[in-house]
Amino acid sequence: MTNLTTTNLALKLAPETDPKCDGFRYLVSVAPSFLWFLLVVVVIVLLWPTLKQLLSHLAWRVKSGSAVEFGSYFKLSAAYAAPEPDVKADEQFAEVRKDDGTFANCREKFYSASQWLFLVHRLSVSVQKDQLYDITLYLLPHKDKTLFGVKRVEYYFGRYWGSRIFASTDRSNAFAVSTSAYGPFVCTAKVVFQDGQEVFLHRYVDFEAGPIGKVPPDKR
Repeated sequence: MTNLTTTNLALKLAPETDPKCDGFRYLVSVAPSFLWFLLVVVVIVLLWPTLKQLLSHLAWRVKSGSAVEFGSYFKLSAAYAAPEPDVKADEQFAEVRKDDGTFANCREKFYSASQWLFLVHRLSVSVQKDQLYDITLYLLPHKDKTLFGVKRVEYYFGRYWGSRIFASTDRSNAFAVSTSAYGPFVCTAKVVFQDGQEVFLHRYVDFEAGPIGKVPPDKR
């Protein structure tokens, strides 16, 4: 009888538990974790296009053997060809040998065929919508050569530019022309000289030197 009375008294004295209060306490306890998770999700969603693009470029550069660098912490680079003979540096290559004149002659023909003028380009991240890079192409004379004999330069970028030809006569600006692109392309330029001669130059406008890198094949 005493035990039964004690048990009943204990039950009466025990505070009643409110299910709503328990639920509120649980929500308060998990709220910080949930908010952090929500913040991470929001950041990923907002930055996903950029992250996806960067990851895609990184994966492609690694697969294609291109140099990849993250600040000063990690870098994959090509073997170094030392200007002066260096046995240790040469060991990085499959073979190092002396040219018998074949390569030198070929290079000399390349120089002379272009009249010692070369088509070069510079990159900057594009300010145009839906484009990856803004590109400037121009003529660069080799060493002591000049652009004095050049009358005009005609640029052709391909069908994505409507197969149009863009001509420049601005010698003071190295006959420069600028455009925008979301993928690499070949630029063909016809250089017209004052004496009537013409020479065609070609430039593969790659994105290797840009901060984003080149575009994977499925984006070209």
